Amino acid sequence: MSFNLMRNGYLPFINRDFSEERLKNSKQFLVIAPAENFKHQEIEVIDDYLKNGGIVIWSVGYEEKQASQKFLTKYGLDLDNLPLGNVPKNETDKKIRFVEAWPVLFENEKNIQVICEAWNFPVVVSKNIGQGKLILIADSHFLLSRNLEQDNSYYEENILFLKSLLTKK
Repeated sequence: MSFNLMRNGYLPFINRDFSEERLKNSKQFLVIAPAENFKHQEIEVIDDYLKNGGIVIWSVGYEEKQASQKFLTKYGLDLDNLPLGNVPKNETDKKIRFVEAWPVLFENEKNIQVICEAWNFPVVVSKNIGQGKLILIADSHFLLSRNLEQDNSYYEENILFLKSLLTKK
């Protein structure tokens, strides 16, 4: 994913620990299946970031959602325990592939934009938060190299889809 971000004009930083300062100075914040719960204060910092125009792309599947649950609940989002599994590109409305997809559940359809469906289940959704945008990808593996590009293989549709998410306002 780092090459994909650099190709799109971003300098990626990998954070092992949450950094409020680094978040405030970034254009996007990408989270891939966190292993530890975010503290209440960290969630509030992310909320302020969103309200002030930040873009958060959160990629997580049902099996790894425990550490993301408080964050997702804050925004009325959840994942359904209905494994869609490996979804080939011809089974989604955006012609992108998923490694391990799960349906997204949401409380209020009014503020949700379904960005991608697999077998008529929403698997990528967007929600406006203040001036910013939260994008939830219901697949812990979607943003990993094996689903975007590696030395000997690439998935052009997925690369272009990620690019469209990075430029979404």
